[in-house]
Amino acid sequence: MISCVNFYVALSDISFNMTFFLMFLGSIFVFVRKSLPLYALFCALALSIGYTSMLLWEQLMPVWWFMPKLLMMPLLVCILVVLMQRTTEGRMVVSVLGMVNGEMLHKLILYGYHIQIDIGSFEFLDQVTVTVLLILVIHTFRWLKSPFYSFPKQLVR
Repeated sequence: MISCVNFYVALSDISFNMTFFLMFLGSIFVFVRKSLPLYALFCALALSIGYTSMLLWEQLMPVWWFMPKLLMMPLLVCILVVLMQRTTEGRMVVSVLGMVNGEMLHKLILYGYHIQIDIGSFEFLDQVTVTVLLILVIHTFRWLKSPFYSFPKQLVR
């Protein structure tokens, strides 16, 4: 995927980053391959609408950002995904699929106002990377804390 970062596919005035396109197809493939329930698809749809609204809100009123955009957006996405999904793989698939669809929806809304757009910019790819890393950090903390919760139960026996 890293080798495709500089390749763009142009359709009329819209240009797609090849990595974005591969992430879209890959997340759908993993979604189908893991046979995740329909609830996960609903979560991805809700997350994409939320991500699009955060992007639009950031463009209209950038005052509300009290953290850098690179940290704030992935943090909000992670909070939503942790509340919606239980498994780490479900969180990964839903977050990537939701962010990809949200980015596409946001850029298509901008295209409706005749703004030239590039779907899948480097800023978006950075946000997806930070989101995946935050989900992995959450998974690592949960994995590390599990022996500490089982230790007092072993002492009681």
